[in-house]
Amino acid sequence: MLAGRSFATGGTVTTSGDYTIHTFNASGTFEVSGSLNNVEYLVVAGGGGGYQHGSGAGGYRSSIPGELSGGSSTSESRLSLNTGSFTVTIGAGGPNNTIGSNSVFGTIISSGGASTAGTRGGGTPHTPISGQGTSGGRGTSNQAAAGGGGAATAGGGSGTTNGGIGGNGLSSSITGSAVTRGGGGGGGGYHSGGAGGSGGGGAGTRLGAATNGADNTGGGGGGSWFAAATASSGGSGVVIVRYLS
Repeated sequence: MLAGRSFATGGTVTTSGDYTIHTFNASGTFEVSGSLNNVEYLVVAGGGGGYQHGSGAGGYRSSIPGELSGGSSTSESRLSLNTGSFTVTIGAGGPNNTIGSNSVFGTIISSGGASTAGTRGGGTPHTPISGQGTSGGRGTSNQAAAGGGGAATAGGGSGTTNGGIGGNGLSSSITGSAVTRGGGGGGGGYHSGGAGGSGGGGAGTRLGAATNGADNTGGGGGGSWFAAATASSGGSGVVIVRYLS
């Protein structure tokens, strides 16, 4: 470490270039000894569980300069941390037709993905918290449901009998490699389901279980038209923290 700079513990620790990176795929504690400046983070909540509609991705908050936060907004401010313990909570993906759980890094909270992100029959789509994601699509028919919103783009509206696509997630290189997270789930439809959004969104289907959101991406679950009661679950979230070594 540089002179006067502390180290921290918690999660799975890796390095990339000049950065030390702590990845939390499960809840834990980020322990700081001394002080850390310009701490960067990615905090993704659990995605919602699908029903007939596709569900929304978990809230996506990023402070990586040059990258985007949820809703393709500008990145948030980096943190300065002093000695202490900072709680890390990884939000679980919501089961069928249930909102995902929040992910937390200290005072940073990303909200769980909505289970009602996409709609059918012209209903009002779910609108996420500003700076954390996008809205679900609007259903245009009583025979298909829209897709859930992703971190980057809104869920697609349904066709007459085909489910809408899930909104796309955002790419981050916080670990040193580009990974896309926060995809919305595809909607179910009478004839076919919509594709899941990039970044872990589950695909919708006509009959049978839809695809779950991918773990540790916050992806929303896909919808199932004729088996809505067992449609899908959302993907769990993730917290990643990095700082200059």
